Amino acid sequence: MTDKRPLEVAVFDIDGTIFRSSLLIELVEALIQEGIFPKEARKTYSDAYNRWIAREGSVKTGFSYYEYVSKVVAAYRKYLKGVRRADVWAVAEKVLGFHRARVYRYTRDLLKKLRRTYEDIILNKEEILKRAVEKNNLTLKGSVGVGDTESDIAFLKYVERPIAFNPSLKLFKYAKAHKWEVVVERKDVIYRL
Repeated sequence: MTDKRPLEVAVFDIDGTIFRSSLLIELVEALIQEGIFPKEARKTYSDAYNRWIAREGSVKTGFSYYEYVSKVVAAYRKYLKGVRRADVWAVAEKVLGFHRARVYRYTRDLLKKLRRTYEDIILNKEEILKRAVEKNNLTLKGSVGVGDTESDIAFLKYVERPIAFNPSLKLFKYAKAHKWEVVVERKDVIYRL
């Protein structure tokens, strides 16, 4: 007889929550350095990068970070055409190997404490969470969710313990309004707000 008890679930965003950067940005830069993407690919996002670094724009627009990431995605899509999958995977392996320790302590340690985790990376995080719960005999009772931007609100609303980790301003405001846990890690200090 099998145990039909629902399993607990944990949901994590990756970039900016576990990984202290953006894996896509690191991958695109590595593809350019390896000569798989042409150097001109960087021109697609260099202006947006400079605006983001200079903190140009407003708090409402995230100081151009979303523009920067969108331009990196555009460069990836444009220059990926015709590239061998094996070449991209080889560079991705190098990027992951090089950056494997570039993670936040808080989320790294939280992951270690959790016994079972499901990691799903898709655009509609809310739907994948609902589907995972339905299809895998999971329960949201005792569940934990960790996110860093407003796009994570969709799945954070469903878990029992939502944590806004190094949140964007929109997520911070939403988390505070809904009395969610807010955690910020800077240098070697972890703050709980």
